[in-house]
Amino acid sequence: FHSTNKHSYLYYHPSLMQSFMKKALLTFVFFTIVCIVTTAQTDIISKYKKTSAMIPMRDGVKLYTIVLSPVDAKTPMPILMQRTPYGAIIPIPDDTTIETKLLGNILATDGYIFIYQDIRGKYKSEGSMQIHEPLLHAVKKGAIDESTDTWDTVDWLIKNIPNNNGKAGIYGISYSGWLALVGSVDPHPAL
Repeated sequence: FHSTNKHSYLYYHPSLMQSFMKKALLTFVFFTIVCIVTTAQTDIISKYKKTSAMIPMRDGVKLYTIVLSPVDAKTPMPILMQRTPYGAIIPIPDDTTIETKLLGNILATDGYIFIYQDIRGKYKSEGSMQIHEPLLHAVKKGAIDESTDTWDTVDWLIKNIPNNNGKAGIYGISYSGWLALVGSVDPHPAL
């Protein structure tokens, strides 16, 4: 682009005009990208609120459960649960808000309701733990095991945790992975 006006400064310095146009174009592209990114990420969760509950099982035993719920979520969120014998411990008081980055979970910004539960007989949960107990409920009517505890937990969560979308997942590694497997044998419909 060259000016034909002989009184224009850019007429005598066309390289300045090219430099100006490059900077203007780069600025436009930069702000366009920023606008796209910020509007595309409006549902990213930045804070969670910690609460806890003693969830009753079908035999009356209560299991200690930590709930981390997204703060100011715009839509209902799915539940993602980990059951553990290693201690569901998040050392902050209930009703405390925590930054997502402090959770250390890469899924936190995507918007899940995180559940951490002490299994029967461990840490703050009632009852007694039976290590690698077989699935008794399949052969003995009224029996309880890790599968029935998972079913009862998911049922309670879906009915009592606000702003959930009625869907739940379970995960874990090591013993928690085994718990996720047996919890999926006769799953709750939401799982």
